[in-house]
Amino acid sequence: GTTVARLESVTKAVGPNDKATLDMIFNATGIPAGDYSASATIAYDGNEEILHDAFRIGSMNVDILNQSSAFYKGEIAPFLISVKSGWNQPIDQLFAEVTISNNSGAVSSFKTVSIPLQPWEEKSISTFWDPSALALGNYEASITLNYLSASTKKSASLVIIEKPITRASFNWVMLLAVGIACLVVLNIIVWLKKKHEK
Repeated sequence: GTTVARLESVTKAVGPNDKATLDMIFNATGIPAGDYSASATIAYDGNEEILHDAFRIGSMNVDILNQSSAFYKGEIAPFLISVKSGWNQPIDQLFAEVTISNNSGAVSSFKTVSIPLQPWEEKSISTFWDPSALALGNYEASITLNYLSASTKKSASLVIIEKPITRASFNWVMLLAVGIACLVVLNIIVWLKKKHEK
């Protein structure tokens, strides 16, 4: 790989069974965020030992990975937003503002609750959304994540559709209709029997 920095410590004397810490300052300014590996060569009394480790350079950024994209008309449902932190420090408060638009402009807007986000954590943030007042069709969701002194914006498509009638629902409706019909017929038979007895 490409070397992005090279550091050298001062020399320290270490007595038998003693420990020493060699401090060096690594300036990550200008180095892109991502995963890196480090190799350290420890030289002592004519010997060398090489140590390896991995580390990550973060940026104060939270990515929007995914979001809800389909809703049933007349049904309140969670609007889920999957996010991932690219920052190596905790984020105490993160929330999203969402605006739903069509060709005529904004038709709905809402905000999620605030959640904390740990370094590099992937998490879902959500709120309930009621699309009952909107017509069936395609819309655009403009999502803005707010955290620390930064924000992340993303636009995504969503659709509002009719909830399909499942086979179970259809069978239940048919069973109810048959039951009502049987009650009507039974009542007619009882009425005719009483009339005949008179």
